[in-house]
Amino acid sequence: MNGRKTSLFLLAAVFALTAGAGTPVLETVLTPPESPYHRTALYAVSVEASPETQVDFPDIAGEENQVEIRKTDRTSTPVSEDVLRHTQYYRVDPIAPGTYVLPPLTVSWSESG
Repeated sequence: MNGRKTSLFLLAAVFALTAGAGTPVLETVLTPPESPYHRTALYAVSVEASPETQVDFPDIAGEENQVEIRKTDRTSTPVSEDVLRHTQYYRVDPIAPGTYVLPPLTVSWSESG
């Protein structure tokens, strides 16, 4: 390889929503944050919320012939007695060298009942 790298940047690396006590906390992580274009990166979007909260993670469109982004695993793990951490993983496969910006995501949630 010629050492060329593809950089994948997050529009919002980590942020928390704090509008109210019941508002979920959202975090995003790209691992690794920069890699050669022929290597896969893992993009994780996590939401911490009450067990009654239903979380919907979107599909992400990649750039045609540039980068492919696919949903993979989804997990839910307890953080405390009244909080679950829902994590959706995406596999990011750069096809061509370049710098890519992941598109903004709309993660929606609703309370049961």
